[in-house]
Amino acid sequence: MDADLALALKLQEEFDRAENVACVESGPLSSTPGAPLSLADQSWEVMDPNPDIRALFLQYNDRFFWGRLAGIEHEMIHAYLFVTDNNKDHDGHGPEFHKHMYRINKEAGVNITVYHTFHDEVAEYRQHWWRCNGPCQSRKPYFGYVKRAMNRAPGPRDPWFRDHQNSCNGTFIKVKEPENYGKKKKKGEGKPDKTSSKAVEQKSPNKDIRTFFGKGHVLSSRSPTKASPQKEVTKKPEVKGLPKFYDTDSDDELDLLAVHPQKNPAKTKNIDYDTSCDEKDLPEAILKDLLSDSEDELLCDALDSQEKLSSPSPSKTTNNDFNVYNRSMDCVMVDKGPVAHKPPSSSGCQSSPLLSQGSPTKQNRSAIKYGELIILGYNGHLPSGDKGRKKSKFILGKKPSGNGVKPFRKHVVKNAQAAKALQDPQSHSVTYTLSRHQAVVVEYKQDEDTDMFQIGRSSEPPIDFVVMDTIPGNLRSMNEGITQSTISRFACRILVDRNPPYTARIYAAGFDSGKNIFLGEKAVKWYVGEEIDGLTTNGVFIMKPQEGFYPPGKPGVWREVSVGGAIYPLRESRSAPLKTNQIKDEDNVLQDGTLIDLCGATLLWRSALGLISSPSEHEFENLVETINAGRPQCPVGLNTLVLPKKGTLGLSDRQPYVYLQCGHVHGQHQWGQKDDKTARTCPLCLKDGTFIKLKMGCELSFYADSDPPTHCFNPCGHMASEKTVRYWSELPVPHGCQGFQAICPFCATPLCAETGFIKLIFQDNTD
Repeated sequence: MDADLALALKLQEEFDRAENVACVESGPLSSTPGAPLSLADQSWEVMDPNPDIRALFLQYNDRFFWGRLAGIEHEMIHAYLFVTDNNKDHDGHGPEFHKHMYRINKEAGVNITVYHTFHDEVAEYRQHWWRCNGPCQSRKPYFGYVKRAMNRAPGPRDPWFRDHQNSCNGTFIKVKEPENYGKKKKKGEGKPDKTSSKAVEQKSPNKDIRTFFGKGHVLSSRSPTKASPQKEVTKKPEVKGLPKFYDTDSDDELDLLAVHPQKNPAKTKNIDYDTSCDEKDLPEAILKDLLSDSEDELLCDALDSQEKLSSPSPSKTTNNDFNVYNRSMDCVMVDKGPVAHKPPSSSGCQSSPLLSQGSPTKQNRSAIKYGELIILGYNGHLPSGDKGRKKSKFILGKKPSGNGVKPFRKHVVKNAQAAKALQDPQSHSVTYTLSRHQAVVVEYKQDEDTDMFQIGRSSEPPIDFVVMDTIPGNLRSMNEGITQSTISRFACRILVDRNPPYTARIYAAGFDSGKNIFLGEKAVKWYVGEEIDGLTTNGVFIMKPQEGFYPPGKPGVWREVSVGGAIYPLRESRSAPLKTNQIKDEDNVLQDGTLIDLCGATLLWRSALGLISSPSEHEFENLVETINAGRPQCPVGLNTLVLPKKGTLGLSDRQPYVYLQCGHVHGQHQWGQKDDKTARTCPLCLKDGTFIKLKMGCELSFYADSDPPTHCFNPCGHMASEKTVRYWSELPVPHGCQGFQAICPFCATPLCAETGFIKLIFQDNTD
């Protein structure tokens, strides 16, 4: 039996030796069942849950580092490179480190890396969650969530909050917080047992160490308190009606009774408070401490009212004294939530979600932004400056009350003079003159569910946005002004639903100061049965982009909208008195990217939801900085060029120029200049072409994506992204009575027919 056992052990030893030789010759470890376990395999935790760490150090040292050190894995590689004088990576993770890292990973089956992140650790601490209830909750990558480690709701102090106000439609609502957060602790919870402390005090002959230290700096006191002997603290009397102040970041509760001294000295014998704190400064200090991070203007009102209040006579009770602070604290709010005895706000953030019409602290209501109307041809502002209702961009926001109108009833009269007698002077009406002896009057009634905005050339009060004829950028130096405008005084009106999804609809013609719209006898009209509609003289055209504006789709077909909001194909000539058939499959709803032509000015409609995708001013500046970081140079002057963030650059020696024939970017130079001042020879490719100054397209609402401005329009030189210049170069805009042409949206200059844009080629920053 012993001989058989010895033979079996010998055969097993030979078998193991042969298997080890086969594993070494087969190369790296494989995932086959016979392969040895990886050093990082989880089964080691079961087979040897308490290994000898020192033994593992020595084993790894002998196996991987030839006995030169006694560390493991990542840090062992650093140590090995150091002790072998092979530290060519300067304590970094260069080729030498990667060589040993790959070697050990291949042999031991581990996953040593050079990337260290703490995403999981940070996510563990982010326990306070808010989510926006507006459109941004459906957009990647955050889906409207804001996660923080502290209980501070998103507010005006955040640098991105202004962009959120201008592009979204919701407020931040708190959806998650740590378990049991904000709950009051029970009496005696977390406090040491008085009986046990007394017993220890009696047994120990040594003096309590707390007697050797003061209490530190008391609130609103600049000098530390002195050490005072321990004494038995008597129970504080309960006073009803006293407010308690909560700090939403720390869950600490401040009892005003504990820090505010009584006015009557006779009643303060049993109340323990620190006499080094002044009775007048302490409540004010509490307010300033709790609200030091707040931007709410109501804080100033509360503090001013507190200072103006005269101190009560000593005979008044404590309750009357605290009522002063009750009244002053009731109106104090911070962006974290209320700070008084009111419970914290559940919405987290109640400032303006979309449109800020003044300070939100002065106006206790949220203004919602419907969208924007931007006039094509102006790069952020009018040449003479934006003033009042005359500007290059109009923001449509929710009004205090709905001023929209809708059709109510219809009258058939003999003439227009008789129509005036029928209508109510307080209501709106549209008069269709069919002939000298017949007219149809449609009365409109108030619609509280819509907001109405009117656009036209007139400066009368009914007009919300004053629009003048747009002069192309290449003709502005030649023309001093428009002699005769083709824009109607009351061109069109837009009605927006006051409730989500805030649908906007456009109608031709606007109501005058008498709340009337008159269509003459020569105007195009349809009167079939009970329905009547008509077109204005010069018409209102709209064009909706196919597949949306962002990302850019394809330009749509231009249509004409009627006074009643119906859609018709274009007439042969703009003012031709010819009837066409209504297109019933299309409507007058303004979608993001819709163009509105008023026969002299073209406007772009950007919805609030669409503006979320457009680049913000901060994002756009970062894109420009990325190009400037490449330090593009002028091939002739060898000076560094700087792309302007707004318009043109003030420094002439760094202002970039471009050859429109080839796209090479240079600085200002005199090389290759010919007799013809408009033609120059490019020093790099020797092509003759126009040499113009580059200008930045600053109106971000015209951008169709968020890519960097690497192209420019030809021939004006306004820079924009590739998709933006490509979209606008393919979009025909009405010109004259029946013509169409592609224009630069930043200056309204007609684009070249062959190449409406050119790719910019920067020296030392080429693709």
